[in-house]
Amino acid sequence: MAKTLCIIINWNAAADTNLLVEQVWETTNAHIALIDNGSTDQSKEQLMAACSRLQAANWQSQFECKSERLQLISSATNDGFAKAINKVIRCVLPNTYDFIWLLNNDALPEEKALVHLEDCLLQQKDLGFAGSVIMDYEQRNKIQCCAVRYHPFFAVSKLQFKNQQWDDAKDYISNDKHIFQHGASLLVRYSMLEQLGLLDERFFLYAEEHDWQVRATKLGFGNALVVKSKVYHKGSMSTANAHHLFYYYYNTSAMKFAYKYHSFLLRTWNVIALLGITIIRTKGNMKALYWGVKGILLGYFKPNQYANL
Repeated sequence: MAKTLCIIINWNAAADTNLLVEQVWETTNAHIALIDNGSTDQSKEQLMAACSRLQAANWQSQFECKSERLQLISSATNDGFAKAINKVIRCVLPNTYDFIWLLNNDALPEEKALVHLEDCLLQQKDLGFAGSVIMDYEQRNKIQCCAVRYHPFFAVSKLQFKNQQWDDAKDYISNDKHIFQHGASLLVRYSMLEQLGLLDERFFLYAEEHDWQVRATKLGFGNALVVKSKVYHKGSMSTANAHHLFYYYYNTSAMKFAYKYHSFLLRTWNVIALLGITIIRTKGNMKALYWGVKGILLGYFKPNQYANL
């Protein structure tokens, strides 16, 4: 039986996080590392109350490889996705786990979602990552994402089969239509990390899992979409109450990614292309446009600067 550590990050969304933790606890054998990433509401108290019903636990400053199945880790600040994940992985002892399961706190996996991901990586030793089909949380037959295709000319990613009905699209989904797997439900081969390294912490939000998989590909580790593994996802919860920040973080990460992998000429063109895309997407919302442009400029001129506000 595979040994998996599921890492879940909470930020001001205890109700969603508690539902997910309970689902993972009841339907899998995975150990759970639950990180509160500097929440400013009552999340820590609400998480503690719910988690105590599953297993006695106290907040600690870092993850420890011990027998307890559920551990609560508290961060005083919101350090972003990559830094929070790395904080846990750095504490994992060799040979403790076979896989790391990254799972968004606003997601809800089907009962066998993890089993199907594990089976994929157990059977295909050349793969470093396995991703789930991401379905809409409210409209359960509607697809959010079946892996992701990256368009370097525009510096943006396209979610494959987005908004299509599962019954109509399921027979056409294949691994030939993607570049990388979505981070909402991503199983990672732990032994690969010795060669690959951790997530790039310069990506505060968005693009970090893409960068990870690109680096892995260069080492010979592929990734696969596991069609049998389905996760229901609300989506964009980190910026749901401040939508202008979506454009800031997305554009900053897009330009940082371009800086790492594109030529000077291409990433300079990416500024123009991404600006045009942002103007179209923001639909006259000047606040969103302002923050989108700010993100582009930060990512282009200061690609190594931490992007948090």
